[in-house]
Amino acid sequence: MRNFRSISINTKDKTAWVEVGTTLGQLYYTIARHSRTLAFTAGVCPTVGVGGHISGGGYGMMSRKHSIAADHIIDAKVMNADGHIVDRRSMGEDLFWAIRGGGGTSFGIVLAFKLELITVPETVTVFNVSRTLEQNATHLVHRWQYIADKIDENLLLRLFLRSIRSPVHGNRTIQASFTSLYLGRVHDLLPIMQEKFPELGLVEEDCIEMSWIESILYFAGLRNESLDILLSRAPAGLFGSNYFKGKSDYVRQPIPFSPYGGALSTYSESETPFAHRAGNIFMIHYGVSWTRPGNSELERHMNWIRRLYSYMARYVSKNPRAAYFNYRDLDLGMNNQGNTSYEQASVWGLKYFGNNFNRLVRVKTKSKRNERGETVRLREPNPEGPPTPLSITTPGYTTQTRHSSIMTCPKASHPSSIATKAHHPGFDHKDRRTPLMIFFIVFLVKRRKGAYIDNKASGKGDEKDDGDSFRTWEEEERKPVLEGERAIKIG
Repeated sequence: MRNFRSISINTKDKTAWVEVGTTLGQLYYTIARHSRTLAFTAGVCPTVGVGGHISGGGYGMMSRKHSIAADHIIDAKVMNADGHIVDRRSMGEDLFWAIRGGGGTSFGIVLAFKLELITVPETVTVFNVSRTLEQNATHLVHRWQYIADKIDENLLLRLFLRSIRSPVHGNRTIQASFTSLYLGRVHDLLPIMQEKFPELGLVEEDCIEMSWIESILYFAGLRNESLDILLSRAPAGLFGSNYFKGKSDYVRQPIPFSPYGGALSTYSESETPFAHRAGNIFMIHYGVSWTRPGNSELERHMNWIRRLYSYMARYVSKNPRAAYFNYRDLDLGMNNQGNTSYEQASVWGLKYFGNNFNRLVRVKTKSKRNERGETVRLREPNPEGPPTPLSITTPGYTTQTRHSSIMTCPKASHPSSIATKAHHPGFDHKDRRTPLMIFFIVFLVKRRKGAYIDNKASGKGDEKDDGDSFRTWEEEERKPVLEGERAIKIG
């Protein structure tokens, strides 16, 4: 599908037809060439493909004002199991609903989306203010969680936490970075910050005014590059290749992280398959990135992030513990080599889609053949109960294991291991001495005083709370600092 890259912009109707092989960077570039005030709300990584990103939701720096990318799909072209190309009218509203957040590949071959573009000011404002523990970062992060989802919806305050070497004393410390976009001028932003978040001490010198398309380069770490770099499909800037493992959480009660609220809360949970709407105050994205190859390095970093994820269970959404579909996490489960039951698929399906999972399965079961023309044997689901399991018969064909929201296993490209090369913000590519780091797309956790998460602590399991995951910060600081170790200290 990577060769399906056509983009057609209609500035009068404020719409765009975009083929799914296009990257976000190519889409942004093309929109900017047509207008200074038209834009699209989606992610910050320019080399991510439009098809997968939008069909899985598509959160970005303007989502508090304009919601997610999937909410702006107004039509689509899909090839169904019979080889016919259908649009919104001919495919029916159930299928159209499913491909807007449910992952398009489960329901056919999505060829193109028709998108509703948004209007933005000619000038927007960005800032990135960082504070360490010695600069009162703990208090700032604590305060942030109470205002991030309630502040003016034109402003998104994203928070990254990472472990660094202090430029002052050389010891390990924690840095909190408030990375933000405001859809307006700096003279309008400052009074908002002074009223709602005076503790940060934002001043005009911290802020940069620029166009929306320039902000795309800014958040991708490409500020000094020309717009043409958005046409490249090779990761660059903050998204250069490294080994990476990510996990996600949603938070409903104050603690930690990418703030929600704003326009995201105006949509019902069932509007599209993307269920993470009102009631969530932010999403957490855990990430660990490293540069050294080898199984020992992979195991070390994977164990570290899994322990962190296990520890955080007490603070985040429960029953189910929700996750963002576009941050696919194979730890939550994956399809079998062959058939996958409803009961098994629901383990991860309910986490990604909440109550929408059952409807997604019902949409899938309406088709008698899947994307490869393989026979699907099923009973019509009981409207009053859970969907019946799908059984896929593929004579003489062994499917590849692929993490999926719906219970099908078409042969397709997929992550070949749990930790694959990927591209995410928050990793300091200049500091190759510190390969391990974590970031939260918005973070704040209230913990026992003087305690921190130890990346060598024992304990594992999705919902397990391991009390042995703690040592006091003071105790740890008496130990030699080893390369690659990272921790979070709060409170």
